Order: sequence, then structure tokens, then C-alpha cells
Amino acid sequence: MRIEFHADRVLLFRFHNGESFIGSNNTSIIKMSCTHETVNNGLRKIISDFQSVLVSKYPNFLKGLISNKFLTYEYLNYIQEEDEFAYDMKHNANESLYIYKITSKANQPLGFLIMGYSHVNRKP
Repeated sequence: MRIEFHADRVLLFRFHNGESFIGSNNTSIIKMSCTHETVNNGLRKIISDFQSVLVSKYPNFLKGLISNKFLTYEYLNYIQEEDEFAYDMKHNANESLYIYKITSKANQPLGFLIMGYSHVNRKP
């Protein structure tokens, strides 16, 4: 996916309650974890920075994700601290993010996919 969409970073996040991932039962979303990551050469992997993160750390991001199918963040250099998740992602060599919500058949949020573009080490 990263190669096909020319992304610099692709991350897959899943919601969980601290023990099991959301989807098979009706547990509440308490945490999120990055379960998969692929990056271009020259970028630091950040998967370990996003393990069992309390969703309460990112209330504005989560509210936007729950109410929309996807979120777009372009020009992260202009993102304010109020948008906590995008602000944190900006510090990991991301300049633009495209975030897609993953849901169950019952439209329950299971997680999200991020395609990040950093424009670092890009050749003209």
C-alpha cells in the first residue's frame, strides 16, 4: 500500500480495552495501539511510541474520526496543539496525513489506517 500510494509511512491502529481488540464483543474503547507500520528508508519507525495509548489523550482527534469516514491533515507545520494527534504526528517527520476509519459491519469503529507523507529524502 505504501508503495502503490507513494506514501512515506503507513500505520495501522486498532482500538482495544487494554486486553482484547474491539470487534468480537461489545467492550468499550479505552486504548489504541499501532499494530503495523511500514516506512521509507531514512524515516524513524514510531510503532513503539503508540502502544496502549489512552484514547483520552487525543479527544479532538477521536471525536473527528468517530464522526467522519476519513480525516485529512495537510501542512502539519500549521497544526495547533489543540489537535493533539496531528500535533504529535508532526514531530515524527509527517507533513501530510490521510486517515481512514476502519469499522465493523455494524459500523463500530475498529481502528484506522494512516498514510503519511513527509517529503523527506524525496528526489525531484
